[in-house]
Amino acid sequence: MIKFNKRNVIDTETGIKASVKYSFGKDIHGQNRVWIYENNCGQNLLKIFAKAVNNSDMMADYIEASKVSFFEDDQYYAASLIRALA
Repeated sequence: MIKFNKRNVIDTETGIKASVKYSFGKDIHGQNRVWIYENNCGQNLLKIFAKAVNNSDMMADYIEASKVSFFEDDQYYAASLIRALA
């Protein structure tokens, strides 16, 4: 089970915890979307959500935080939206 807290996301089955921030808005196609960004350059969000991405490139010294997004038809959308709007 995934638990969405104000400042973190926890996979209660594995105990993996990611420190995060939430963002809500519309994408370029006008669809509602919730983005979750990991606060540091860790990889825990990638371990919690299979569709999370991190496009860091160590060879080019480009580092970004892991992120995942949910659309209205996603199973995690409602729970993540509540936290994004809180």
